Amino acid sequence: MGNYITEARVDKERLWGYPYNELRFWTRVWDDAMKRLQSFRRYEQSPILKLAFKRYKDLLLTDLSSALEIRQRAEENIARLVEELPEWRDWAKFVPAVGAQLFGRLIGYIGNPAARIYPSCLARHCGVAPNPKTGRIEKPQAGQVRPYNPKAKATLYLIITQSLKLYSRSPNLYAEIYATYKERYAQLHPDWTKMHTHLAAIIKAANFFVTHLWEVSRKAQGLPTVEIYPIEHLGHKTKIPPEMAVHPRKCNSTVLTAIRDVEQLLKEEEDQKVLETVSQIVEKMKQHTI
Repeated sequence: MGNYITEARVDKERLWGYPYNELRFWTRVWDDAMKRLQSFRRYEQSPILKLAFKRYKDLLLTDLSSALEIRQRAEENIARLVEELPEWRDWAKFVPAVGAQLFGRLIGYIGNPAARIYPSCLARHCGVAPNPKTGRIEKPQAGQVRPYNPKAKATLYLIITQSLKLYSRSPNLYAEIYATYKERYAQLHPDWTKMHTHLAAIIKAANFFVTHLWEVSRKAQGLPTVEIYPIEHLGHKTKIPPEMAVHPRKCNSTVLTAIRDVEQLLKEEEDQKVLETVSQIVEKMKQHTI
């Protein structure tokens, strides 16, 4: 497969239909423009190249302004196309800290989320699901094609980081998931560094986001859904629905309904760790609806 990720259980005909193919194009255009802009910054900041850069800066200004114009045009088209996505109109638009540009670029990297048959397929493509053989998050290996899309993973990292930064103004589910799992990992793995704990909690929140995105996308496109792996194979009873991720104050009734549904599932949950973790998240979200 060369430099391409080998994937199974993907509906290739559905993966890059309109408007997903258009978002893919403009996301690549945006990437190329950003590379050009970043190269200018490196020239300007390099002690070795700084003097030479000043000498030829006037000659390069045309390329710089061209890169800025292309980036702006790409962002305008991404914003326009995002409005046509059912995943955006039905859900992501109402999730705090999820902007149209970040969301549009994520879709530009992964294609139609509903094209993957299982949510775990999409999560693994984004690099936020453990390898089924090792049980660990996959990492780049020297001389091997990455088993995930690094740009999708980086964009997911930005989305979750944004939700943490805006938490004080816009309380949200993914920031609560991050905080809950960060505390849990710190207790379970005292040998982990703070950065290790932080990144593990980021990946957990990103996994929830991708799973929610998959479910919303499949339902919006009239496709069947399946239960998440812990319910399907591990006997768990509880899951956090995507409706619980929308703004707890602006979409108060939607979040409260989702919370009541989760509380009913918690009554049947037998796994004590799941019960404690989800209950903690639910209680925090209930406070935000007041």
